Amino acid sequence: MDNSMETKVDLLRLYLENLPDSIPHVDPGEMSMYNFSFFLVDDENIEDKGHVGAINHQLEIHLGHWCNGPILFIK
Repeated sequence: MDNSMETKVDLLRLYLENLPDSIPHVDPGEMSMYNFSFFLVDDENIEDKGHVGAINHQLEIHLGHWCNGPILFIK
């Protein structure tokens, strides 16, 4: 295994070792601090852009462009 591949494998090992033991369950009736209730993907956008493109388009509309740095999620 070359040095580049070994570095990638080590990084992957680090990521996997630091995954949380569980993912917190959110009750569907509970209000999320991010409030994505507005989030709907239009069927026409899915046809035009595909699923990923349509989702990205909606996120861009509601969250804005990535022009002032990354969006920080805190939960």
